[in-house]
Formats: sequence, C-alpha cells, structure tokens
Amino acid sequence: MNQKNLYLYEGPVLQFGKIIKDYWRGGTQAVSENQALAFLSYQIKKKLKLDVKNSKIELNKKYLRLEERMI
Repeated sequence: MNQKNLYLYEGPVLQFGKIIKDYWRGGTQAVSENQALAFLSYQIKKKLKLDVKNSKIELNKKYLRLEERMI
C-alpha cells in the first residue's frame, strides 16, 4: 500500500493564466505531489462553485509543501 503524506498549499489560484484568488490555503493527504495538486484543485473548484469536470484552474507546485509524512 502506498504511503500517504500531508500536503499544504498556500498561494494564488489561476484560471487561464489570470489570478482568480490571490491567496488560498488548502491541505490534503496524497501519495505524490501531482496527486495532491489534483485533490487541491478539486477542493478549490468546489469552494468557488466552479464546474469540477470542465473548469481548468492552475496551482503552482512552488506553493505546495510536504507538511508531514504519514505512517
């Protein structure tokens, strides 16, 4: 079984290259950075009431950090 880690994102949210939220903070458990970004994208889309399947938002990896390794 893959080990899940706790990831935190603190930074801007973009859509089509334009900032739609200057600062957003979210957290998730995931096995990789890419999976964490996907989970966080889903979270912010739900919060902003965007179409989860058809909206494209961008979260920058440089604002993602590994907070804790889960056992």
